[in-house]
Amino acid sequence: GYLTLQVNNRPDAAPTRFMLRDAFPTGFLPLVRREAARVGKLVELLDRRNKPAPPNMDADISWLRDYQRAAALALLRGGRGLLWVPTAGGKTEVAIALAKLLPSERFLFLVHRKELMVQTAERYHLRTGEAAGLVGDGIYEPRRFTCATFQTIAQGMDRKPIKALLEQETTAVVVDEVHTLPAASFYRVVMRAHAAFFRWGMSGTPLQR
Repeated sequence: GYLTLQVNNRPDAAPTRFMLRDAFPTGFLPLVRREAARVGKLVELLDRRNKPAPPNMDADISWLRDYQRAAALALLRGGRGLLWVPTAGGKTEVAIALAKLLPSERFLFLVHRKELMVQTAERYHLRTGEAAGLVGDGIYEPRRFTCATFQTIAQGMDRKPIKALLEQETTAVVVDEVHTLPAASFYRVVMRAHAAFFRWGMSGTPLQR
C-alpha cells in the first residue's frame, strides 16, 4: 500500500499516474518493472511509506543458532521475503531477533491459532524481558511486539482500534505458517497493513499453496 506508479511512454512524455484498485501489492514490483522494460516503458516508483530507522546491529541476538542468525540478517537486508524453516527450526526465534534488530518498529506477528499466539508471546518475554501484546481470544492488549490471530483481526478490521493497529501503527508484519495466506480472509488482513514497510512470511512449506 501507499505506492503509486508513474509510467512514461517516452522519455519526454508527460507521466501517467495510476494505482491498481485501492492498494498496490508491492511484492509484484519486480514483475511490473520487468514487463515495463519489455514494452519500452519507464517506471518510477513514488513510495509514500515512512522510511524505517536504521537497524541496531549491536542488539543482543546471541541466543540464535548460526543458521538462525544468518536467516535473520538476510530477512533484514531484504526487508521482505519468505523464511523456509522446518518444524522446530526456530521461526519464532528469528522473528524475535528481527524485533530486537529493529527497535523502532511496531511488529504484528500473525498466527492462525490462539495457542501459537500465546506461545509466541511467552517466547518473546523469555528472550527480551518485555511483555508482548496479545490480540485474540477476547483479548485486545497491543504492544510494540503484538501477537494476534488472523481470525480476530479479520473480524475486527472495520473497528476503530484494530483498523488503526493494522493500517497505521504496524510497521513490520510477520506471518507464521504463511502457506495459509491464500485463504481469502488472511490475504485481506495482510493487504490492509498499509504502513508495514517490513513484510516476512515463515513456514516449513511456504510455497505449498
